[in-house]
Amino acid sequence: MKRKNLAALMLVCVLAAVPALAFGAGSSSNSSGGSTSGTITAGTGSTVAPGPTNTGTVGNNTAVTVDENGIQTTGASTAPSQSGDVLAVVINGSNADGQTMTVDPNGNAVIGGSTVVVVGKTEDGSKTAGLPEAVVAQFNEFDTTKSMTSVLPQTAGYAVQDDININLYDIATGAALANTPRVVPIKWSGLTAAKADLLIGFYDNATNTYTIAEIVSINYDTQEINIRVNGSGTARILSR
Repeated sequence: MKRKNLAALMLVCVLAAVPALAFGAGSSSNSSGGSTSGTITAGTGSTVAPGPTNTGTVGNNTAVTVDENGIQTTGASTAPSQSGDVLAVVINGSNADGQTMTVDPNGNAVIGGSTVVVVGKTEDGSKTAGLPEAVVAQFNEFDTTKSMTSVLPQTAGYAVQDDININLYDIATGAALANTPRVVPIKWSGLTAAKADLLIGFYDNATNTYTIAEIVSINYDTQEINIRVNGSGTARILSR
């Protein structure tokens, strides 16, 4: 019943979605990177996707920040960063698939008018809500060692820089999406040309597996990374 109530609440909120503010996302340098590695490592235990929750007040969640390049983010679309950098889902412009990015009344990013992206937070527990204890322990290991080689051996030599928990929901039904590829544009202020060799280690909530997510594009000028994911999960940025 709780899940149905959440879905209904989500539907009511997103149907009132407002268009994004009309700032351009300006870009002068795009390059593609990353890979879709065939290595998939199972996590431990079963998983329930986190619900559509955010921390902070509504005012903080809906407050829009515009950087020097016109990239817009909100409190709701911003993840708690381990490094102190800005790490957030972009709410304006378009993703690398050409889908328009907008924002709903709660400050959540919306992809192509059909998919709501809810960023899980640490403070209220939604970043790891529903995950098995063993997976949470793995997450803690990654945070401590800055390595994902225990689950993704091909990341040897790469260090974890930061992570963002992203949860995808269908606007029409409020249901969590699984096995439904979406390109999510992420603003990471730690992105520089010196970090050209990047990988995205991704934990998929629905399949309880780790894989290397595809990096569709990287823009060093605007510090944006577009990644393709199949549903809700946690993305870790790795570099060497």
